[in-house]
Amino acid sequence: MLRKILLGSASAVALALPAHAQDADPGVTQLDTVTTVGTRTPKSIFETLGSVSRVGPEEIERKIPSTFGDIVKELPNVSIGGGPRPMAQSFNIRGFGEDRTVLRFDGARSNFNAGHRGRLFADPDLIRSVEVLRGPGTTYGSGAIGGAVAAEFKNAEDFLDPGRTFGFRTKVALASANDEALQSYTAFGRHQGLQGLVSFTQRISSNVEAGPARLTGSDVNEANSEVPYSKEKSRSGLVKISYDLAPGSRIFFTYTTFNDRVFIPTNTETNFSNTDNPLVRRVTNEYLYIWGWNHKSRESDWVDLNARAYYNVIRIDERVVQGSASQRNRLDETDLTTWGLDVNNTSRFSAFEGQLKSATTYGIEWTYDDFDGRRNGGPRNGYPNANAFSTGLYVQEELTLWNQLILLGALRWDRFDYSAVGQPGYEKSKLSKTLGIGWRPFESLLIYGKYAEGFRAPNLATELYLAGPHFPGNVFVPNPNLRPETSKTLEAGLALQFRNVLSSGDRIWFKGAVFRSNVKDYIDFNLTATTFQAVNVPEARVSGAEGVAGYTSRYVFGSIAAGYLIGENITTGGALSSIPAQKLTATIGGRLPEWDLMAGFRLNVASDQNRVPSPIMGTIFGTPFIFQSFRQTSGYTTGDVFVSWVPSGKYISPLLRGLRLDAGIDNVWDKRYRTHLSIYPEAGINYKFALSYTLQFGGTN
Repeated sequence: MLRKILLGSASAVALALPAHAQDADPGVTQLDTVTTVGTRTPKSIFETLGSVSRVGPEEIERKIPSTFGDIVKELPNVSIGGGPRPMAQSFNIRGFGEDRTVLRFDGARSNFNAGHRGRLFADPDLIRSVEVLRGPGTTYGSGAIGGAVAAEFKNAEDFLDPGRTFGFRTKVALASANDEALQSYTAFGRHQGLQGLVSFTQRISSNVEAGPARLTGSDVNEANSEVPYSKEKSRSGLVKISYDLAPGSRIFFTYTTFNDRVFIPTNTETNFSNTDNPLVRRVTNEYLYIWGWNHKSRESDWVDLNARAYYNVIRIDERVVQGSASQRNRLDETDLTTWGLDVNNTSRFSAFEGQLKSATTYGIEWTYDDFDGRRNGGPRNGYPNANAFSTGLYVQEELTLWNQLILLGALRWDRFDYSAVGQPGYEKSKLSKTLGIGWRPFESLLIYGKYAEGFRAPNLATELYLAGPHFPGNVFVPNPNLRPETSKTLEAGLALQFRNVLSSGDRIWFKGAVFRSNVKDYIDFNLTATTFQAVNVPEARVSGAEGVAGYTSRYVFGSIAAGYLIGENITTGGALSSIPAQKLTATIGGRLPEWDLMAGFRLNVASDQNRVPSPIMGTIFGTPFIFQSFRQTSGYTTGDVFVSWVPSGKYISPLLRGLRLDAGIDNVWDKRYRTHLSIYPEAGINYKFALSYTLQFGGTN
């Protein structure tokens, strides 16, 4: 029923409704957009020596995302692992997934990774922007081998026009592929230097309906018309308060909570099994507290301070509701508590009438993680009680000469101290560095080269101290001798942007890069007849390229984003299982500013992925079997249409100001397809609709 309702609604909207010209175009971020994820200092994407993307507020609203991953999955060489089950999803950047990418919310680091239980516990309706760094982030420490993701929560300024002091927003959104319904309520206000926002969202959905089922072959997932156990019910809340102590000096507090209830297999990325992957009633709770201070001195260029202190609790309770007799009614509790501190300052100076400019960033990052796993109230070997102290010191120098030559250098020292009940301690330290050079012979051209190092310390729960029964006849074996993964990446890139090319005020841009990452001591798993243990692979390599190009003017816009990856286990000569298919996304659209209308079409193309590792064999009581096989994936082509209407009150009746309507149809051809990092098909044709209304009061406008 919902699918039919949305079909009529979305079709009518696509044909009839107007929408207003937005500040940012759908698809790919323009190069003059300012980000901080690349170097921890504000820089435009154009002048950043590296591959950086940003998805801003307008683009997030237009996407009508159901999951956090929906916000970024179209970026080049950025993929979402885990498939369409929301609680299974995690990032994959340049072929490095799970905790090989750093994830931060409002500057607070999220360290959760408990093995097939997902990492993305944030409702997209609360997210203001997402920035992605592709490639090692030396200044981010452990985990930033693939890159870093920095998300920012919404604040009162996102809703208030100049002069207004308080208001309310209500929003509803629907999606047909999983019968999803979203309700969102937000209140916001400001008084002198004080600003505040309170927001609540609720999202309820059914199982995801895939494209037409395929009745041939032995794969049960291809024969199903829907993705089993993908329904969910989640609630999220956000409180964000800030106070301006003085111009350029702001303190803030963020509190966010996330609650999700699902029925799902213990291993969320694969099928239910009565013997080794029972069905559980899973409840996920997260509570995140952040205290921050941003202070940029007006008297001295030597002080640009950013400080964050945070406390994060993630708890997952899993009660077995269907499984073997010994598993039934079993309760597993998985907790991670994190305390963290990140303080850095940037000192700037210039000399020789601005021909030399320097920005030196230096800081300290400290985290303490407390892992706690229980089974029926007692110890749980699969997620042992463990603690991790990590301390990082970093410094970065950005030097610009004659407004043409850019020199970048960064150094970070990390020390980590791990311990677990009944296991030997683990202490290591690591020094990582980055060197880069950029040349701007013209204002519109940047050529750069960069060498960057990254590393990842072993995961306490899923690698270092993993112990206990695995499957019948096989046990997990801890490996306290694991070495940290280290990566060395060479990257070369080019950026171009021009203005007033075809018409006054238009822009055309391109930025691309080629790279090669060599990873030593890559952590993988070794399966024998009786044991399963994390081990170091001497060397692996990921090579690739990525690029974005776009054009925008008053009435038309378009963009293309493409990524290419190839991964190899140098030791064995085999492929890496974490490498997604090559993909390309092309967007074209237009605006009618006088009607506040924007509409467009997006084409998504992925190639075949036939480079997969050989099957991993195991034995159960002497009988051989395939423990894990790696499927090849067929390429696909899908299309999406979208439309937005945001009356400004300038061209149409002022009474409509505050109304926003977004609609779209994803996978318009109802294509049955699967992304390479999942065994499940993605959603079929999906009609989406979102309507919000914002009221503002006080002051003048």
